[in-house]
Amino acid sequence: MKSRAVTIGEGAAGASVIFHLANCVWTDVVLTERAAHMVQPSVYDPQGLGLRM
Repeated sequence: MKSRAVTIGEGAAGASVIFHLANCVWTDVVLTERAAHMVQPSVYDPQGLGLRM
C-alpha cells in the first residue's frame, strides 16, 4: 500500500493532521495507532510534533 502521508499516533494532533490532509490535499493518507481503541488522551507537551514531506 502506497501513501503520500502517514501519521503515527491518533492523538489530537495526529488526527487533525490526517483529517486535513485527507480533506484538503491528498486522499491517499494513512493513520496508524498501536492502541486497540482510537480514543486516547493527548500528551500535554507534544515535542515530537512535526510534519515531514
